[in-house]
Amino acid sequence: MGADTFAPAASAAALFLDAVHLDVIRVNPTVAPVANAGPDQTVRPVSSVTLDGSASFDPQGQTPLGFAWTITAKPSGSAATLTGADTSLPSFTADVPGEYRIELVVTNSLGTRSEPDVVVVSTVNSAPIAAAGPDQAVTRRGTTIQLDGRQSYDPDGDTPLTLRGRCWKCPRRGPRPSPTPRRRPPPLSRISKAIISCA
Repeated sequence: MGADTFAPAASAAALFLDAVHLDVIRVNPTVAPVANAGPDQTVRPVSSVTLDGSASFDPQGQTPLGFAWTITAKPSGSAATLTGADTSLPSFTADVPGEYRIELVVTNSLGTRSEPDVVVVSTVNSAPIAAAGPDQAVTRRGTTIQLDGRQSYDPDGDTPLTLRGRCWKCPRRGPRPSPTPRRRPPPLSRISKAIISCA
């Protein structure tokens, strides 16, 4: 932005007019603000998600900015809605596993709108944690052993859990085997492993 000053003068015969000053102001073209919806996120299902658009800005400093967030896509069956959709820090609950797409548009103090920016929020289902209880040792064949997998849990709170046990038999004769089987089975979801030591 700048200004130029002109001072024209007019004369007719012996008549002189006062100088007239004209100020011509050059205005830069309007530049739209820039929306920044923040980085993509990965969260657990049924967790609260906070979005951050505070990195949005206006190149010409035309502030404050107005915020408008919209959920443009969500998993089937989701009832997710935004709280504080007109603020820089809205939130919602990822109530159904899947992918959520949220769009942000900002408006500067002159009413100029930005191009939309999109943030993607995805859910991840954590594997359950199996707890088979402490190791046990028996001295007599035929002894009944009680195992306890009640400390097993799911970090995401997905219940009920399905517990399955697998037993490795000890040889009748020979040296005492290692508590850890030589040939380990492949890791399985929702399996509780019981390790039994032979005397």
